[in-house]
Amino acid sequence: MKLYKIVIVAGLLLTAISLCIGLTANTDHHAPTITEQANPTETEKTQYVSLGKYTITAYCPCAKCCGAYGMHRPIDSDGNQIVYTASGAEAIQGVTVAADSDIPYGTTLYIDDHPYIVQDRGGGIKGNRIDIYFDRHQDALNYGVQVKEVWVEMARDYDN
Repeated sequence: MKLYKIVIVAGLLLTAISLCIGLTANTDHHAPTITEQANPTETEKTQYVSLGKYTITAYCPCAKCCGAYGMHRPIDSDGNQIVYTASGAEAIQGVTVAADSDIPYGTTLYIDDHPYIVQDRGGGIKGNRIDIYFDRHQDALNYGVQVKEVWVEMARDYDN
């Protein structure tokens, strides 16, 4: 049996979870279709593991979404709030998501073929729930609540 590790720092946890619950790589038309150059002479299709269906919600840096964390944020030279996540990274719309602590910080998740990075946690973000970061409250409200399949990339086995 080949053991793949997920392309993330500290990604062995997800590999162990995926092997224990019987997840397999899925390369059908529902999986992300990103390809990478494996080496200068060969291109391989990247493999993905479905983590299953997740309830996807959205949040912004305001006090309504973040409670006390939404107040008294540092301000940059342009007068904009600087939003730091639980991992210490600066929150970026289109990149930052909050996920359960079972998914390590730095994990790249794919939702609708879009890569997001787990950089945050949330009190209500447990189990199969992910919260996508938006800069503006109205954008978070407009996103609403959706159920989506979430994917994670598997590393290639370069030992063979």
